[in-house]
Amino acid sequence: MGVGAKHSSAAEGSREGEGQGRERLCDNVLPIARSLLFHVTRYTMDPSSSLVGLSVHQKILQNHYRLVPLHSTDPAVPQYTLAAAHEEKEEASGKERGLRRAFIELSGKERESVRDKAANGKYRKGDLVILLLEADETKRRAMYARVHDTVEGAESAGPYARRLLLNPLSNHECVPHTASVIPFTGDMKQMLHVGSASSATPPDVVQKQAQRAMQKLVHDPIDELYAQLEQDMKESFYSLLESEGVDHERLEQIVTEAVSDDSFFISLSNVAELRSIALTLNELEECPPMDFYHELDKYAAARLAEFKESPPPGIFVPNQERALEELRTFPFSTLAKNRLRRYCGDCTSLLEQSKIKKRLLLNGEEKRDLTDWWHQLIKSNCYALLEEAGFVFGAVPDDYISEAPTDIAAVRGNLAIVKAILNPHADPYQVRAMVDRLKHRIYQRIDLFIGDIESLMLDDHGMEMRGQPITAVIAEMEAKHAAGEVSDVDCDTWCSLLKDVGYLHEMKEMEEEAERQQASGKGPSALTLSNVVPVSGLIMGSFYRLENQMNTVLELWDAGAREATGHGSPTSPQGSRVVSPCTSPPSVPRA
Repeated sequence: MGVGAKHSSAAEGSREGEGQGRERLCDNVLPIARSLLFHVTRYTMDPSSSLVGLSVHQKILQNHYRLVPLHSTDPAVPQYTLAAAHEEKEEASGKERGLRRAFIELSGKERESVRDKAANGKYRKGDLVILLLEADETKRRAMYARVHDTVEGAESAGPYARRLLLNPLSNHECVPHTASVIPFTGDMKQMLHVGSASSATPPDVVQKQAQRAMQKLVHDPIDELYAQLEQDMKESFYSLLESEGVDHERLEQIVTEAVSDDSFFISLSNVAELRSIALTLNELEECPPMDFYHELDKYAAARLAEFKESPPPGIFVPNQERALEELRTFPFSTLAKNRLRRYCGDCTSLLEQSKIKKRLLLNGEEKRDLTDWWHQLIKSNCYALLEEAGFVFGAVPDDYISEAPTDIAAVRGNLAIVKAILNPHADPYQVRAMVDRLKHRIYQRIDLFIGDIESLMLDDHGMEMRGQPITAVIAEMEAKHAAGEVSDVDCDTWCSLLKDVGYLHEMKEMEEEAERQQASGKGPSALTLSNVVPVSGLIMGSFYRLENQMNTVLELWDAGAREATGHGSPTSPQGSRVVSPCTSPPSVPRA
């Protein structure tokens, strides 16, 4: 063989070897390239699988989803599933509406098949989903998983079941029922892409923002650790207060009552107790118990070291080091210091309120506010009851003596409603329940007002009013004035306040007597002349005035009523009963 032939043979062998090498390279690289391309295009939700296998945060399950019962008798089907709490609204075309109507008309079995087919098209390989582990009316428990592939022949899990990847490190998988596989809501998907749309934000900032947003999706043991440490700090602080003689529950009760009271002021009966608590708290703030605070920080550091040495499963790994470092550098004793500071602020604020309330009591503003409040409360409740009963408030003109009502039938209807309300033998509109409810609320507020007067009298003048007749207290105040211990202005102010208290006591006594008479079945006692009207009298009096008004209007302008009663022409109304017009809610007499 010549030299040229040898070179030609060698070149051909070399080219053949190169071709085989390229083929082997393609055989090895192409699957990897395809896998990477698939991962990039499909693993758009949590591509690093940081969430897979972690528990779903309870706030996510409660705020983003609603519980849906399945009502299935099949033991393989879960009793409940979850659906998005706020469905996205979209305009449905005529064709879509027709399909929905057809879906509703399907039988249960057919409908389940359609739902399964819809689920089959909902999830793709690589999608991040929620696996519902447990759900009922009291609790929800779930974890994050990734769709791996479709499973054929798993009838118990539904005809379009999916195999889910539960742990990216161990390749732990499961095939749950399709009803247990829950898609992400739009808001949750947005949390996975925080910062990704802004090109101006530095990459490290974007990464931190994304990690923090993702961590909100996870039930992280680090969050549990912080919550437990926070609770431990609170309990230790309460123990400190108890050792100093402070009842924190009583303090919080006083604060809550001051906020929830209709007057939004502290009851003066609590002032002496509050001063004692404030004194102790201020001493703790001015002379801090440093040994106590050091012990709190040492305890927190020991708990953190124990946690870091044996971390529990389910930690959100991307934020683990940063979160633990933040906890390590956080001075947990500040939680107790802040709570002490808040308690001191509460005491200071409430004591300032007590000074304002004292001034309002002495100048009469508090009494006027109280009477205005209960009159408005009675008026609004009577209006609501009449409105619900069908009462027409515009049926009677303002000047009904000179102007006839446009709809006499409406006036007759109003009178029938009022008579039904005043009927002692029937209660079609639940008037008694309204009266009892208003009595309870109003007398409760009246008792607070009386208690404030009693506490203020004891605090300012050392006089005990509780259990004493008002006349005796007034006599004692006048004796102090005669002895020069009380000024003319103070004596007049206090005697006026004491008379108000006497009026309120008489209101309550009359109410209690009426309740006793009603309970005994004896009916009302003999009438006595008095300028005091109890709460039940104020309520029912508004209906009696309406009855008188409707009767007057009908006597003046209803020919049928005049003929039945024998009254004269409406052109001579001098002999008729005339009451104030009621074209608005019924008024209530002032006490």
